[in-house]
Amino acid sequence: MISEDKRCEDVLTQLAATRAALDRVGVYLISHRMKECLKHSSEEMGLDDVAVEEAFEIFMKYIQHVK
Repeated sequence: MISEDKRCEDVLTQLAATRAALDRVGVYLISHRMKECLKHSSEEMGLDDVAVEEAFEIFMKYIQHVK
């Protein structure tokens, strides 16, 4: 876009969109890995699936407010 001499606002809009998309991918990867770890740990510690889901939901609520 820069080499095509696009407006700065258009370049920044695309940059912001790209960053937001990468952030969503990062949250997706981290959350699914965390869920796997919680399930594995819960089996070893004798926790039930409800406790794991509650911990995961708390994490997801938290991560939505972090920028």
